[in-house]
Formats: sequence, C-alpha cells, structure tokens
Amino acid sequence: MSKNFIAVLYLIIFCFPASAHESIKLNDLIIDAIKNNNEIKELNYKYNAAKLRTPQEKSLDDPMLGFGFMDVPLNVAAFGTTSFTGVSLTLSQKIPYPEKLNLKGDMADINASMNQEILFEKINEIKRKVKITYYDLLFINKSIEITLKNKELLKEFTKISEIKYITGRGLQQDIIKSNVEVSKLSQNLIELNQKKLMSVFQINILLNRIPSSILPDPEEIKISSLKLSFKQMEKIALNKRPVLKQSDYSIDMSEHESHLAKLGYIPDFDFSLNYHAWTDRYDLVTGMVSINLPLWYKDKQDNKVRETQLNLIASKQNKKNTINDILLNIANIGSEINKDRELYDLLTGGIIPQTKELVKSVIIGYQSGKTDFLTLVDSQMSLFNYEIDAYKNLIEHEKAIAELEFQIGTELVKR
Repeated sequence: MSKNFIAVLYLIIFCFPASAHESIKLNDLIIDAIKNNNEIKELNYKYNAAKLRTPQEKSLDDPMLGFGFMDVPLNVAAFGTTSFTGVSLTLSQKIPYPEKLNLKGDMADINASMNQEILFEKINEIKRKVKITYYDLLFINKSIEITLKNKELLKEFTKISEIKYITGRGLQQDIIKSNVEVSKLSQNLIELNQKKLMSVFQINILLNRIPSSILPDPEEIKISSLKLSFKQMEKIALNKRPVLKQSDYSIDMSEHESHLAKLGYIPDFDFSLNYHAWTDRYDLVTGMVSINLPLWYKDKQDNKVRETQLNLIASKQNKKNTINDILLNIANIGSEINKDRELYDLLTGGIIPQTKELVKSVIIGYQSGKTDFLTLVDSQMSLFNYEIDAYKNLIEHEKAIAELEFQIGTELVKR
C-alpha cells in the first residue's frame, strides 16, 4: 500500500474539514419566536382583554328608564276628560352592597394577573421548544458531517481492498464488507436528511413562518457549565416559575370568591324615582327603595359559601401538587445533566483519543499485513459511533438544561 493512501486516510480521519455555511444563533430564533409565535400572540390578546374587565366589574348596572300611563279610557275622544288619567316616568338604579363591587373589581385584577402569568409560562414553553428543536437540528447536522466523513473514509478503504485483491494480497469479501458499510452510511444519510427537514419545519412553525422556509444551520456550541447548585435552583423555581405565581393568584381569587359569597347574605338595593303627570291634579313625585330578601339562603347562599371554601382548599392543594411536580422534575433533570456530562467527558477525554490512536495503529498494521481488513473497518466504525455518542451526550446535556430552565422559570446559561 502506498504512503499516499495512508496520508489520505489520516487526513480524512483526523483533519476532515467542516463545511462552511451560514449559521444562525439560538438567541435570534428565540427573539423571533417570542415576537411572532401564534400561541404567544393569542395569550397576549387574552391578557390585554382581561385588563379591560376591571372597570366593567366596578361599574354599576345601567339605570332603567320607564314610561307608563294610567286609567286611559278606551274611547279616544274621552282621553283627558277623566280625572284619573295620567302618565308616569320612572328612573331606577340597582346598587349592590358597596363592598361587592370592590371585590368584583379586585377579582378582575387578579384574573388579569393570572392571564399574564399564563402568558409568561407560554413564553417559557415556546423558548424551551425552540431550544430543544435547535439542538436536535444541530445534532442532526453534526451526525451528517460525521457520517459523510466516515463514508469518504470507507470509500478509501474500498479502494485499498480492491488494490490488494487485484495484487493477490486481499480477499473479495473485504471489498463486499466495505461496500456494505458504505451503503449503510448512505441509508443513514437519507434518514438524517429527512429528520433535518422535519426539524426545520418545526422551528419555522414555532416562529410562525412558512414551514418550508429556508433556515440557516445552527452554529456550533460548547458544553455549558451550571454555576448554581440544584438546591439553589429549587429556591429560584419557587420564586420565578410563572405557573406557581399563577397558583398564588388562583388562591387569591378563591379567597375573594369566598368573601363575596359571604356577602351574598347582605341584600342589595334598588332605588327608583317616579314622576306622575295627571290631567286635573297636581303632578306628583314618588320615590322607593327596595331590597332583595335572601329567604332561600340554605339552598343558595349557604351552598355558595361552602362551594367557594372547597374551591379555595382545592386551589391550595393544586399549588402543593405543582410544587412537588417541579421539584421532582428538577431532581430528575439534574440527574440527567450529570450523567450526560460525565459520559461526554469520558468519551472526549478518554475513549475517543484512545480509539483514534487505535485506528492509527490498525492502519499501520493493515499496511504491513499484520492486521486484517475487518479489524480496520471495525475500529473505524467504533470511532464513528463514539464520535456520534459524544455529540449526542453534548446535545442531550444542553437539552436537559433547556428543560431545567423551563422548570425554574429563568435562564441559567448564556447563549
């Protein structure tokens, strides 16, 4: 085997250049998603609509204006000749117990705040989806790059095996073995390109773009380091996570509803003013104040109070359940992050460098006839798989951090 072949093999294995192309930063995609995502837009409209509810709830119902006539004879010619004929004008206004309006206004404010936290939670969710899809696309691109490198290398192996076979120093099965491995990698490339297309579609949909829009490839990343302990992250989550703030507002809402239900025993007022115009008497003005009587309080008010009390208990329990879920998720994700980091360090710091040295040794051995072709192919495919695994651990590590940031409600690393 010529030294030129060996030089080509070393060049492909250890110096294969990454393709130059335009790249896009993760932060740029996140900014576009927050600005353009349809789900975020929907919740933003709902939040702005909810803010307009407060002045409505604090306002009185529209007053009622009524017109009437009394003792009008059926004979039109006799209209105005009887002493009891008259018309009336009535103005009435319902006024609830004052504290009820204030409570309803406060509840509208709370509802608006709940909608705001729902919006913030959705923003964090979309950010998480963009990050994860971005990292998936990055892994696919890296897998394509590594696969192309190994495909080129196996093609060189095929040339070597063909030369050895022609010169009587090799076996035909070596050529077949090499061609089979090349075909497998070609199959992998087809599947990877299909996955890449779907990832691009997903990102474009999150950004409210046409799914088939061209998207530059993600830029290369390095493995991130977390500066906070998981105990510190738990404390941050309890203060920052929007869904927990939403739970607090839900409890506050239930407390207000319970208070309002207790005020249901207090009657509301109905004020009315009547002006009577008679045909042959002085015009008169009368006024009236009426109240509703909660006579059926056992069926209505009592059950309403009990209902709101149970809803309050449920709201508090819901927050406890949410906290437990968040803390459990943080623990599980933390375990995944540690595992991925350890595997990545093991592969990049030990296994891959050692395997590269092994491949060098096998190539030299194959050149001198001390190593068979199967060992050469297997050693290179092992290096290929280790490189894929290392990058997968890197990507899974970053995806886990993205999940952790969602659970906590804030960013943990700079991107």
